[in-house]
Amino acid sequence: MREFNDSSFSFYTGDLKFHIRSIGCCRQYAPHRQRIKTADFAEIFWPLNGSGCFVDAAGGVNIVKPGSVWYYPPGSEHNYFPCANGFHYRWLTIGGSDAALLFSALHITPGLNSCGSCPEELFCRIASNICYPDKQLQLLTDAFAILAKIAGGSDMARDISQVPGEQIKNIIDENFRNPDINVNFIAEQLHRHRVTVSKQFKERFKINISDYLNSLRCQEGLRLLCQSDLPISQIPQRCGFASLEYFYLTIRKNTGDTPASIRRNAKHRK
Repeated sequence: MREFNDSSFSFYTGDLKFHIRSIGCCRQYAPHRQRIKTADFAEIFWPLNGSGCFVDAAGGVNIVKPGSVWYYPPGSEHNYFPCANGFHYRWLTIGGSDAALLFSALHITPGLNSCGSCPEELFCRIASNICYPDKQLQLLTDAFAILAKIAGGSDMARDISQVPGEQIKNIIDENFRNPDINVNFIAEQLHRHRVTVSKQFKERFKINISDYLNSLRCQEGLRLLCQSDLPISQIPQRCGFASLEYFYLTIRKNTGDTPASIRRNAKHRK
């Protein structure tokens, strides 16, 4: 439950159409829940360790881990909380009338964006200079480098659909609701040995196929809990879980909450 938040704010008062507003590094632990708010600035969250649960505009819950970035555009409701394993991340906010246009021009979409490791040196440099109003252009240069890294990661994800690991991921993404999908199923689809399939996926995504499957099923379960009126007992089979007990265990492990509690909170937000 302990929370550490190292925040730095800008004193800039000029007329740039977008500017660096604030930056920080935060560590949160379940069952802490961040205060829900609607913000008039753009904000990115770049995980360092652990994972966070982010609620999107449609009410779906998304698990965000290292290797990805979450983006809330100006005017969004910020609603996120740490998963059971805690959440350590860096964040950056950009204000100004054209802040959203900056992200749009770089094709950074609201929500989850795939990318690599966090460029901590750039974050630290912005944090060191943000209190100096006359260094806003330098801050923007470093911030643009951060955004370009996010944009580059997203572009790469669109261009490598034929990489072996990506082919495996596509099959999993399309079939994860089938409880019978496993390495053997994927190997048969691709006419490869199961050991080769496991190795190619692990090398590409740094995660085991079984862990990735569980992540997808968990996110689908969270979406159905928050957005549907299906009885909780029927949700596991819609997500590919073998049993109701394993569904409860997975949700609790990843979010620190029970399915029933998550559904109650979702209805309360409505």
